[in-house]
Amino acid sequence: MSAHPFLFSRLFDMEKLYKSNTNLSINIVLASKANMHVSFTPQSDGTSLYRTANEDIQRGLERHYKYGKMFKLIETYDPDAEPEEENADENTASEESEGGLTQIEVTDWDSAKDWLAENTDVSRSQLRSQKAIIATAAANGYEFVLKD
Repeated sequence: MSAHPFLFSRLFDMEKLYKSNTNLSINIVLASKANMHVSFTPQSDGTSLYRTANEDIQRGLERHYKYGKMFKLIETYDPDAEPEEENADENTASEESEGGLTQIEVTDWDSAKDWLAENTDVSRSQLRSQKAIIATAAANGYEFVLKD
């Protein structure tokens, strides 16, 4: 017995990318109450990623008790949406704010830390907290703006 085409396409509307700061394998509970093992793909920087377009798995991940703590959603891709023009770098300087600081758009605080480490002579060990990231950015003439 095959799935109805409408039901199948509805399950795969939007692709989502989840990120963990460690190598991660978890069990999730699907809407059908079935358990499923999810293994994130390890990356060379010590993080791990999991990409899926299945809404049932997405719901299971987003209802997991460690969602937002151990792993989080970092990107949503809608294949039906028109492609936007992207800059060469995801985190780019956009404009100066009222305080004279150059605003940098980032997706999360880890991206802000990476941007500072790559574009200034600050070591990553000095950027352990959000407060340290904000203070270091301001001292170097930058301000981070989180984009959704």
